[in-house]
Amino acid sequence: MLGFNYTFAHLCLLDDSKSCIVDDILRVLEEMRSARASNRSVPPLRYPITKLKDGREAYIGHQLGGVLAGGGRDGVRSARALQLTYYLQAASPLNEVVAATWELLFCKELENFGKAHPELSLYPFTSSSLQRDFQRTSRVSERPLLFSLAVCLSLAMLCCSMRDCVRTKPWLGLLALVTVSLATLTSAGIFNLTGGKYNSTYLGIPFVML
Repeated sequence: MLGFNYTFAHLCLLDDSKSCIVDDILRVLEEMRSARASNRSVPPLRYPITKLKDGREAYIGHQLGGVLAGGGRDGVRSARALQLTYYLQAASPLNEVVAATWELLFCKELENFGKAHPELSLYPFTSSSLQRDFQRTSRVSERPLLFSLAVCLSLAMLCCSMRDCVRTKPWLGLLALVTVSLATLTSAGIFNLTGGKYNSTYLGIPFVML
């Protein structure tokens, strides 16, 4: 892109020492690989809190899943899931565009790698994938949403109904539901028309409607 081959090292978020911020589990695995390469004793991997080479303790409970821990000093024997997080910087509009393109190509590469290795299950989780999932949700949940709206409409009209034919106003419940639905859809439409990116606020829109 732009005549230059960008890698994660060019786009990563930097810490105070100008090094890429990576998950602690990667540091632990690198220390274990280095120990094996130099024929030294491999430090045990503790769970959920392990100790790094520099003496710092790191929490890795959210980075490993399906852990089978051994007793005593054995540490972790196996893990069925591993979560890796890649932190990208967006210091400028150009940098943000490059990072978004890198993210898209990285997900495509993961998809190809998953097809070549069916024994592995890979699940990329990015801001763009969340946006696509949210847009797909409107088609997948169409029937449940319509059913829920019908139930809400019935309850709203029932709550506004009375035995007295003068005081009963079921249409108030209907207008209230229509007003809330239009306001919610309008706010979501404004987000999309203004080019707003995916925001976690979007997740609450269907629940506000219902």
